[in-house]
Amino acid sequence: MPVPSLDDMAGIPLWGNYLDVRLTEAVLGLIPGQVAAVGVRVGDTAAELNFQVFVEDAVVLEFTEVVVARFRDSVGPGVAVTVRREAVERVMLGARRDVRWVYGAHIDHPLPPASTPARVEAVVPRRSFPTPADVDREPVWEHYVTVQITRASLRCIAPEVAAIGFRLRLSRVELVFQVFAVNAVVDEDLADIEGEVDTWVRNGVDVVAEREIVSEPRLGREGVKWTYVARR
Repeated sequence: MPVPSLDDMAGIPLWGNYLDVRLTEAVLGLIPGQVAAVGVRVGDTAAELNFQVFVEDAVVLEFTEVVVARFRDSVGPGVAVTVRREAVERVMLGARRDVRWVYGAHIDHPLPPASTPARVEAVVPRRSFPTPADVDREPVWEHYVTVQITRASLRCIAPEVAAIGFRLRLSRVELVFQVFAVNAVVDEDLADIEGEVDTWVRNGVDVVAEREIVSEPRLGREGVKWTYVARR
């Protein structure tokens, strides 16, 4: 499977998923308690990284610089990367509906405006990636699943695969595979993708898969979000 690019107009939906993956990889293991949310707004030839922070301090500045550098290195020089950072008292994912949020802090109550970094760490005892149990973070959960399926699929899609998508049902991720033909390579690739997704979503989430043989991609399936569509 080729890495998507903006030069390939048919691949733009997949390009957005690809940027989700790269941003997720850039922040993994780095997110301090002062950070409320991280996301990306995809433009025609640019990516705007969005950071919502509880407190702006040296830790946040360093975190932002490292993430931006990692992200730029991964997407290459052809993408103009800009940064938007705003101070918030609570996670506000709905404020920017054009942003694909890949991380939202799990916090039960807003921080007081005068909070210090030490106070932030005390109020945010755990930082995790989303789960379907966090209703307020459902958009982030959907993006997170998109990221993991796209990530699992990169360079792991045989020519016989027509489309890959998924459907969310409470604590269940239903993978949808459409294939032009079935053989040992296809079986192995799809099993690898399912296994990778299962490893990354966990948290009591069941991952199941369905497979359909088609002559061309059929994208009219209700409730299915597609992460890959073959071009012939």
